[in-house]
Amino acid sequence: MDWCDDYGFSKTPSGRIRYGRRHGDGKKLVLVHGLAATMGSWHKLAERLPKGIDIYAIDLPGHGGSDAPREFTVSAQASILSAFIGKHVGGSFYLMGHSYGGWVSAYFASFPSLSPGLEGLILEDPSGLYSHLGEMDDGAKGEYISGLSSVLKGKRTGAGIRVVKRFLLEGFNGGHLTGELLARIAARTLILWGREDGRIPVAHAHEFRRGIPDSTLSIVDRARHTPHYTHPGIVARRVSSFMKG
Repeated sequence: MDWCDDYGFSKTPSGRIRYGRRHGDGKKLVLVHGLAATMGSWHKLAERLPKGIDIYAIDLPGHGGSDAPREFTVSAQASILSAFIGKHVGGSFYLMGHSYGGWVSAYFASFPSLSPGLEGLILEDPSGLYSHLGEMDDGAKGEYISGLSSVLKGKRTGAGIRVVKRFLLEGFNGGHLTGELLARIAARTLILWGREDGRIPVAHAHEFRRGIPDSTLSIVDRARHTPHYTHPGIVARRVSSFMKG
């Protein structure tokens, strides 16, 4: 379902990034989807957020209408996100990322030079913790990638299996969210997590909460890995309340 009233492309050194916007006269919110999704995955949440919020969303590189990137690293995606925000959003803004998009968003927020104007950060079931991915041996990495690829096979996704594997392989090689990086996030942060998340266990939520200085944890009961899609009303209310300060 289409929720944007404006679409466009942003040129970056890594190719064109497709974005959408729902115009509003209030605070700005940038949305970053998860691996193999697109900006369209936010439609249920966007429809329930207050109309005054000025919403921007991107298709990550290699997803939806965006060009495949030259680099698949998390740091490269954070740099592209920074360039987009600087060019199209500007001023103060809130940033919400889901799953892999939460990883990119948290990494982005840990570098003040990338994220001037970041007023608040919302992480929904984010991946990327070093304690989860960084300590896997090669066998465990292979099983993880194969398992996710099997889940995505046959489904309509915003990125091909080869692209997904490239993102995962590059992610394993760097950009993990270490305790040092999390401690550098200065923005006020809301951590949302589905209590029944079987992909990234809710125990990881508490690690994010302990690692990010000014953070609050909010658990969504009966939700799995995508609360914004399965429980959009609850998530919209919590996001809206957080943005009110």
